Amino acid sequence: MEYHVTAKIRPGMAGDLREALESGRLAEGEVYEAEMQRALREAVVEGEVVRWTETCYCSSPLKAERSVLELYFDQIEVEPLVGEPPSGGVPLPEHLRSASSG
Repeated sequence: MEYHVTAKIRPGMAGDLREALESGRLAEGEVYEAEMQRALREAVVEGEVVRWTETCYCSSPLKAERSVLELYFDQIEVEPLVGEPPSGGVPLPEHLRSASSG
């Protein structure tokens, strides 16, 4: 099932998230590794909120993924995707480059 996810990057974690995503080590070795990396590379940021769409087959949405997501994000909210996800915002990789270089 596809889910719409919103969250806020934990203070001080933008650089770590950028490194994990750029190196391909985000969720390395987990069954959901490729899907999480794809989803976050396509995520967008508006203000402090990061939004993305992720496919998950857990009985509880993103149950397995939360242990990785909670390293980098606070206030994670997950809801079934209905229709098209909202558009607009700065691509997460671009946001992370500017946030971790400043």
